[in-house]
Amino acid sequence: MTRPLTTEAVAVYFGRRDNRANVERLSKIRRWRQQEGLTLSEVADLTGLSVAMLSLLERGQRQLLPRTKVQMARRLGVPVRELFDVEDLAANG
Repeated sequence: MTRPLTTEAVAVYFGRRDNRANVERLSKIRRWRQQEGLTLSEVADLTGLSVAMLSLLERGQRQLLPRTKVQMARRLGVPVRELFDVEDLAANG
């Protein structure tokens, strides 16, 4: 009897293992959504983004333009920093 493949094994096979930075991005968006008790579909309705795009964002496989990040946060009524990593303008010089 064969054992089913783990998610990690499948990710390694297809070369889709998330790096550490992707895992950090994933957790920030997903953590907020789960704390609010919202589904991907509910967040999609609120933001105007597709469920597929939100899923990719949560897994760190897609990036949004800064403008879109701001729009998304405004529609959800939260600061951008709650959903995304943001650099301070002073740090950029």
